[in-house]
Amino acid sequence: MGQKFEITGTIIDKGTQLPLPYVDVILKTTLGEIKTGVITDDNGYFVLSSAAGSFIVQVNYMGYGSIELPVAVDSNKDLSTLALEQETQQLEGVSVVARIPKIQKKGGVLTVNVENTVLSEIGDVSDVLRQTPSLSVTAENSIEVFGKGEAQIYLDGRRIENADELTMINSNNVAKIEVVRNPSAKYDAEGKAVVLITTTKNKIEGISSKIRFRYGENTFSRWLGGIDLNYKKDAVSLYSSYSYYPKKLKSVDEYFRIFENEDQSTTTMENRVGSVSDLQNVHNLRVGSNIALGKTQDLDIGLTYSGEEGGLTTDNRNVITGLMNQDVNVTTSTNTDRKNETSSFNVNYSTRLDTLGRKITFFSNYTQFSSSSLGIIDEDISNVSEDLGKENDNKNEIDVLATSVDYVHPFTESLKGVVGAKYSKISNASELRLFDSSNQIVLEQESFRYDENIYAGFFEIEKEYENLTASVGLRLESTTVNGISRIDGQTIIDSTYVNLFPSVAMNYEISEDWSLGVYYNKRIARPDVQDLNPFINFIDSFSSLRGNPSLRPEMIDEFETAIEYLEAVSLEVSYNRIKNPIYDFLTNEDFVTVSTQENFKSEEEISVGLNLPYENEWMSIYGYVGMSHVFNTRLFTASEFDLRDKTYWEFALQSRFYLPKKINLGVTYFYVTDQRDGIFFARPQDILNISAGKKMCNDNLSISLFAQDVFNTFRTRAEAKLDGLTVGVDQFRDLSGFGISLVYTINNNARNDDDDDDEDDKEELPELERIKKE
Repeated sequence: MGQKFEITGTIIDKGTQLPLPYVDVILKTTLGEIKTGVITDDNGYFVLSSAAGSFIVQVNYMGYGSIELPVAVDSNKDLSTLALEQETQQLEGVSVVARIPKIQKKGGVLTVNVENTVLSEIGDVSDVLRQTPSLSVTAENSIEVFGKGEAQIYLDGRRIENADELTMINSNNVAKIEVVRNPSAKYDAEGKAVVLITTTKNKIEGISSKIRFRYGENTFSRWLGGIDLNYKKDAVSLYSSYSYYPKKLKSVDEYFRIFENEDQSTTTMENRVGSVSDLQNVHNLRVGSNIALGKTQDLDIGLTYSGEEGGLTTDNRNVITGLMNQDVNVTTSTNTDRKNETSSFNVNYSTRLDTLGRKITFFSNYTQFSSSSLGIIDEDISNVSEDLGKENDNKNEIDVLATSVDYVHPFTESLKGVVGAKYSKISNASELRLFDSSNQIVLEQESFRYDENIYAGFFEIEKEYENLTASVGLRLESTTVNGISRIDGQTIIDSTYVNLFPSVAMNYEISEDWSLGVYYNKRIARPDVQDLNPFINFIDSFSSLRGNPSLRPEMIDEFETAIEYLEAVSLEVSYNRIKNPIYDFLTNEDFVTVSTQENFKSEEEISVGLNLPYENEWMSIYGYVGMSHVFNTRLFTASEFDLRDKTYWEFALQSRFYLPKKINLGVTYFYVTDQRDGIFFARPQDILNISAGKKMCNDNLSISLFAQDVFNTFRTRAEAKLDGLTVGVDQFRDLSGFGISLVYTINNNARNDDDDDDEDDKEELPELERIKKE
């Protein structure tokens, strides 16, 4: 096995002398074969790993001239500072000689490089995630990682609280997506995986803008219009984005219930709940700035706002057979006026203390969400002479505050440490009033206050040996949860718990092409505020939803080993042991069914996943085959529920073909066999999406055609057997449809004439004596 050496350096702008992040740095042979490639970090720094030999280091950055530098590798090489000069001509004149692979898999992290690829032209960030290998986007817009489960999403280091924010960011503004299957201690312990979204830095001096338009046909027509406006002058970069997105969506939920009566007879209920959501005033705004405070400090400030207002019409028909020897029809119509608003403000400050990599990062984010709804309910029950009218009035406010500070300290060239602390707080104030308008009485009135405070601290140590990289981390989180009824002052939730979350990762390079990784980490999945809220969501007189304030968080021990080939192909084997898993649950009393959530005692899962990517100049294909076996599911009390062990399979194919005349075609297919989810057994699901794109008008205009859920097959079908009750569900969401997306780029490329800064005005990094490698 040949010895590995490191090639390091920093890329800067020749005019401003500022570091350039997300620059492609390629290592290729003298014959032009690409051996490896990386992207520079926020400080413009890069590290290439190579065996001994003669190579060429190539540096590419859109809007700048390329550099090719011959390098003879026989020891570690520091190329010091490499300066790129900005092109004076329009961007369409730039041609890129080589690109790093779009998909890379290394150290358990899957990286998809989006910038300057066709993925950057397909729409918004949520569209990019749908095309990202190993990810699936559910009908409720949650992001799941194959073989792991729901992931936490981070945008430029900030945890996303509202998935709708992803629709505000154009795919042109995404630099890369990273899927972290085994998050270390530096990440929040929440969630089963982490997805990191890194946006691009504005590289164009002066004003640049993009105009966006999207039109789609599902059951109803919907469209989106938006504009991005950016400005850059030397070290100051400003960005803004606005979109208007009225939308009308349809959903249909069908349920059946079979009750076993004491006299061996049965009572059946068949519900069909059809809903139409009509949101006409939907505004999204995103503004911010990136400021380089000299050569050592960076300040990012951002503000987002989204607001929507409109109606929700729900028609519920419940046909009941054999209810006390009678047949009953229940028809419920609900007309709801809704208003939702979300705003977020964040500050990110970082300072580099020296040239060896010491760095401090401070981050703070505040998010406020408010919603209100008033539903007018008309219920008609056959054999009842009068209509039963109700009003359902809901108000909900959620405030989220998160503040963190991290410090990176390299002890030697091969030993690095990171420590950090974080405080986060969630406050929720909600009110519900269910009023019987027929009899002028209040059926239920609740006012609930929920507060969650999390204090966290962590450390992480990473050590590099000749062919082994090992890291060990430990995170401590102290959580205090308090919930009270503001009606009577009763304490509903009062809990404090402290947890340690260790993480271990070891990656061994077997050869130049093969590597082996072993990982362990402990994770937590806390119940959502809505899941804890004890309010009743009324559907009809025989059906309702209710939160469970007694829910405890899931605790997950994750073990995984993975073998990787050529930083692409990988085989992953994992084992998860879950304590207090949270699942949907049903209770039944006098033919009234309440849907809630409950903790089970424990569950175990073994998963095997094979990732098969392939890339060349004409195509990019990513295939995934996974198998999971869920077993040893246990409840706290004995029951007759069907909780037998279950094995299921997942298949995914994500492909894109690059045709002549700047045309690209994309095909995405996902299939999962029948599986068990708690007490429910779900039937197979599959979905096929296709798209086609083309660039025109000197690459300034991008046109995409798309078709989602082509065969209208993506539905949720499941059944559950309880004591004396069998329940089935068939859920349809308005996904199937087609449309067109257009993005037009306008550049007013004002070249900075003050490139030649006075040397005396340049801020120098404090130099420390070079620490020798152990």
